[in-house]
Amino acid sequence: MIDHDEVDRSNLHRQVIHSEATLGQPKTASAAAAMRGLHPEIVIHEHREPLTAQNALELIGPADAVVDGSDNFATRYVAADACEIAGKPLISGSILRFQGQVSMFWSQPDFPDGPDAQRW
Repeated sequence: MIDHDEVDRSNLHRQVIHSEATLGQPKTASAAAAMRGLHPEIVIHEHREPLTAQNALELIGPADAVVDGSDNFATRYVAADACEIAGKPLISGSILRFQGQVSMFWSQPDFPDGPDAQRW
């Protein structure tokens, strides 16, 4: 999980993983605690820094997949470029008012050798 921001009351209506109880906490800590409450076995690595062109490959490299819910184009482009270079699937989500969209992009699926490899 990568985010450099803190939980702010003005975002609670749209960032529902956070709550009044977590105001002022790093968003990574708040979201990680909420997810662990739902699924205690989940493994979450917190990175309290912005995703940039300088650190994207280092941060995204070890991931199995990337879920991008960022709210600015610069971060979306960096995440997309890093996933393209690293061959990682990118799940992109966005929301505007009462509409949402989820897409998956994966330019280089890395399938293991075997019968399914020939399918692609």
